[in-house]
Amino acid sequence: MKFIHYVNNYEERGGKALFVRELAQDETILTMNNKAEGGNAVEVSQSDFAQHVNESEADTLILHDIIDITADMLESIENRSVITIIHDYYPVCERYTLINNRNNLCSGPYANNCIYCYIYKFPIIKFFHRNTQNMLIPLIKPLSPTMKYYSSRLENKRKVMDKIDSIVFPTEKSRKILMRFFKSGKEKAVVLPHFQQELSCSRKKQDKPVFAFIGHDAYHKGFYILEEALEKLTNKHIRV
Repeated sequence: MKFIHYVNNYEERGGKALFVRELAQDETILTMNNKAEGGNAVEVSQSDFAQHVNESEADTLILHDIIDITADMLESIENRSVITIIHDYYPVCERYTLINNRNNLCSGPYANNCIYCYIYKFPIIKFFHRNTQNMLIPLIKPLSPTMKYYSSRLENKRKVMDKIDSIVFPTEKSRKILMRFFKSGKEKAVVLPHFQQELSCSRKKQDKPVFAFIGHDAYHKGFYILEEALEKLTNKHIRV
C-alpha cells in the first residue's frame, strides 16, 4: 500500500510536522503553507491539490488536518481511499487547540465562536465591548468574505468529513470531543492509542525531586500551571 500525505502547515518546529515526516519517509507530503526546504514536501494550491493526488502512485491519501480542504477537492480524487489522522482536538480550526484567540477555553467550532476568535486578531475591534461586537458583526460580515467563511466553516467541514473513509484518533477522549461536531461520521471513527510502555519508577532523593515536562511552553500546553504550583509548594528544592 502506498500513501500520499497532506498537512496544511509543514514547519520543522511543530510536533505534527515531525510525526508526518517520520511516518512519510520517502512518500510525498503535500502542503499549502510553509514548505520545508528540501525533502519530499511539495507545495500545492487548492486548485491543483486533486491533480497531484491523482497523478501520484499512492492508493491512499492521509490528511493530517483538513485546513483548506474542501468537499469538492476530495470529490475530484479518483479511486483512492481517504483517511484523516486527528493530531489535535479541532482539525477544523487553524489554532487546532481548545484555546481561542483570547486565551480562553473554546467550547467548539461554532459560527459565533469562530467569528469572535477571528475578530480578536484585530486590535481595534477586540477592544469593543462584546455587545458592540455583536452589533458590528452583521454589518461587517456581508463585506468580508473571510467572516462569511468562518460563519459557515463547521458546516463545510462536515461535508469534508462525509467524504472521508476513516477518521483515526489517538485517544478515546479526543474522539469524544471531536465527534460531538461530526456525529454523522461515528461509524468511521477508529481509536489507535499511542504506544505507552509500562514504567517501573523508584523514589530517590525525595527531598530534592526532579520532574520532566514533555512538550513546549506554548500557553495551551499548560506549563504555566506547573510553574504556579511550584511557587506554592514549601519544598524549594524541586527542579523541572
